Amino acid sequence: MSAFSTGRILRGIGWLALPFLTIVLILHFGAEPFDPEEMEAMPESLEVATPAPNFPVAVKLERANGEPAVNGVVLFFAPQLIASRMDEAGIAHASMSVEGDLKFLAFAPGHMLKEGLLPASARFGKTPVRLALLPEPVIEPGEKLVFLPRQITLVDGDDNPMHNVLLLVRDLDRPGDEPWIAFANAQGIAQIPDATTKALQVQAYAPGLPPRKASLLGAWDMPAKQVEIRFQVDAAYVQVDGLPPQGLLAWKRSDLLQLLPMIQISGDGEIALGPMPPGRYRLEVNQRTVDIDFQAGRQSLNFGAAAAAQN
Repeated sequence: MSAFSTGRILRGIGWLALPFLTIVLILHFGAEPFDPEEMEAMPESLEVATPAPNFPVAVKLERANGEPAVNGVVLFFAPQLIASRMDEAGIAHASMSVEGDLKFLAFAPGHMLKEGLLPASARFGKTPVRLALLPEPVIEPGEKLVFLPRQITLVDGDDNPMHNVLLLVRDLDRPGDEPWIAFANAQGIAQIPDATTKALQVQAYAPGLPPRKASLLGAWDMPAKQVEIRFQVDAAYVQVDGLPPQGLLAWKRSDLLQLLPMIQISGDGEIALGPMPPGRYRLEVNQRTVDIDFQAGRQSLNFGAAAAAQN
């Protein structure tokens, strides 16, 4: 075999072996060493976020004649504090984070304020709540009853309108009579279209709360025949942060020994309390408590820091 033929054979073998040689060189010089300590360890247990419980509520409200009270309002104050207006069918809908019997206030214009208790089994609107008409006013013999629409405006210490405040209004000389009922609107104005011309006693209660001593914002007299009046309320507003998100805040008036409805905390761990009457309060979350004096005006509180200092 000639030298020329031998060279051609060797070159052919070299070209055939070149791909394999390239792979060997890449594996030798380009691969990073394997270091098991740099791998992230697997977690011992997977953390799965549990969704917040959801307990729907539907309460059907009826007028005295059995018709749906579409212009009514229901205030749930147990097991949670939630306000709901009626839909077109006269049903109030709400969503709660805790189970339990429903305590509520129900109202529609021209009817008495009804406070009631519904068992947990009646959460779905199958047991209607029927309101009763306001009683006819008692007219003394020889007395002529004259009606006079009244307008009451409520503002706080900063002159801001106080909306959704519950007003109970009675003739000043008949404190035991059934009251006229009204809610202050977004401008802080409450209308009582069927009041009399006599002097009135006005009681204002914190929004969404039942009429109790613990929620009484103030009481005033409205002179006879006066059509409009304006009252300034010494109300306390407390912004609380440092709370566990989506938890439940339990609180009470410790100076009056009266419990208040639980309130769900926001996803940011904050909650706004007020307007409330000034006084001594106790806040409790997850068995941690904070005692605080609610003062007229606006104040803030970090629950975590206050709880650590007091406990």
